[in-house]
Amino acid sequence: MTPWPVANPWSAPVLYLESTLSTMDDAQRLEEQGYPSGTVVVAGFQERGRGRHPERVWTAEPGKNLLFTLMLSLPDDFPPQRLPLLAGLALALTVEERFGLSCQVKWPNDLLHEGRKLAGVLCLARSRAQRPARAFVGVGLNCNQRSFAPELSGKACSLAGLLGREVALPELLADVLAALKAALRDGDWRARLQHRLYGVGREARLGQDDGGPALSGRLRGVAEDGALLLESAGAIRPAYSGELLFQPEA
Repeated sequence: MTPWPVANPWSAPVLYLESTLSTMDDAQRLEEQGYPSGTVVVAGFQERGRGRHPERVWTAEPGKNLLFTLMLSLPDDFPPQRLPLLAGLALALTVEERFGLSCQVKWPNDLLHEGRKLAGVLCLARSRAQRPARAFVGVGLNCNQRSFAPELSGKACSLAGLLGREVALPELLADVLAALKAALRDGDWRARLQHRLYGVGREARLGQDDGGPALSGRLRGVAEDGALLLESAGAIRPAYSGELLFQPEA
């Protein structure tokens, strides 16, 4: 790993690898070695970049995209479900402010532009006896990749494809980190997210990760702890995990 010249608002190391299996795994190893909160591991290529489901692998052209994991210490009472939404909000605000592109956050962990996936987020938490709890925020943002696998046609997009030019990755990472640190301290994050939340007002179905019965209802927003809020039969119910699908719009 080599230092990457990026302004980090946590004043912690930003380390770069040309290729790795997974920045998430690398960051967890650095945590075990005593690296501080705010440490970032960036890779030009990940052989086994992970999605929210173990069978889903994040694929990207080498050196073309922003692939990183941020290590954080969080308060013991911080709701873990909130973290991927804050990361998605930080990505959306960065892309909007830097490039003028409107984005939406699809609960719980995707960033979309006009329905196509621009970025994905994976968050893991680790608690240990007599040591601060740590969270790991993994991000894959499609930046300078112009083409995707046939099965992703119409489902994925990139900044370069939308802008018609390449973007500078170190400067973009610095902006994302600054936006995420601000989001973590933003008492109005739900209001900022609400009008960027994909599918608000639409009928949705949430398949449960644990195989339990699916939940259905109209998507109303998210709770303070990051839960998805679905309204059905006049009652609003929170949901904490699952695959979110939408009814086709008329």
